[in-house]
Amino acid sequence: MADAKDGDSQSGNKKRDAFEKATLATAVCGVVILTVYTILTGYQAYVARDTEQRDLRAWIRPKGAFLAEAPQIGEPITYQIAMENFGREPARDVGIANEDFFLDVSRLPDEIHHPDAWASAIGENNTCQAINFYNNRVVFPGQTGTSVLPTGKPPVNEQVMAGTMAIVVRGCWRYESAEGPSKTGYCFFFLRRGNTVLQAGTEGVTCPIGNFAE
Repeated sequence: MADAKDGDSQSGNKKRDAFEKATLATAVCGVVILTVYTILTGYQAYVARDTEQRDLRAWIRPKGAFLAEAPQIGEPITYQIAMENFGREPARDVGIANEDFFLDVSRLPDEIHHPDAWASAIGENNTCQAINFYNNRVVFPGQTGTSVLPTGKPPVNEQVMAGTMAIVVRGCWRYESAEGPSKTGYCFFFLRRGNTVLQAGTEGVTCPIGNFAE
């Protein structure tokens, strides 16, 4: 009889141990699932807030670059750069910094829009790191603005007029949006192609690199 009772007792203990282990495993799984759910819910809320903020913020983008006057050998050039706020709030303290240089187009392949060739020829657009920005203004949603900028490089030469050198202009708008400090980089080039001469109103071609919005 004693052996039978001991057997029943051990069997009962094993069942209780198995039940306790199952209960513990279930509780642990529940905690893990709850933790994962909480993390996912928090992440989804963050994404929703971030998306909403991005949808509401100001966004500056370039609209184009144009020669303000016909280039003349021995004279500097002036160009216009146009931008637009396509966001949903005003862009505040919009300032611009720019740089320009001549580019020997022989350094580029026949396909002048090849990004890799441009990357090695002109490098990165670092104008957003400039210290001095000017033309600070407020640009409201849907509003466009234009800045007239003189180039700082040597006057136009025969290579530019002949189409063997391009005029590259690039820069950066820095402004305040709902997300805080924001920036947009632009890059265009002017190049005589075939019988098309550079003249007032000539539109610049967008560079394959150097354009971004953050």
